[in-house]
Amino acid sequence: PAERLVDYFGPESFDVVVSTEVIEHVFDWRLVINNMKVVLRRGGFIYLTTRSRGYI
Repeated sequence: PAERLVDYFGPESFDVVVSTEVIEHVFDWRLVINNMKVVLRRGGFIYLTTRSRGYI
């Protein structure tokens, strides 16, 4: 699950993290975004999309 991203990947593992149409389905979106930041390398890019305009 997205909430456990850091359990599977170490810090600064990726240059890019992509999440399309997922964030509105997770229990704790703040935790998920924080975990994305942990596994992202310095200067990296998070690409996140959602159809739920008012969700975040």
